[in-house]
Amino acid sequence: MNKRLKCPNCGARLIDEAEHIKSEVKLVNQSEDWNPDYYTKCWNCKKEIGLKKLN
Repeated sequence: MNKRLKCPNCGARLIDEAEHIKSEVKLVNQSEDWNPDYYTKCWNCKKEIGLKKLN
């Protein structure tokens, strides 16, 4: 069974991930020192989202 990752701003579904994978999802903020592995844009609220695979 897959898990749904949701937009941290509006809660819309961004992507599905395998059950055994752990990821971190945050709004991209240029001043924050956080380096995501992937970037996407929420189709609903148009915010830039960063995804980081933790395992």
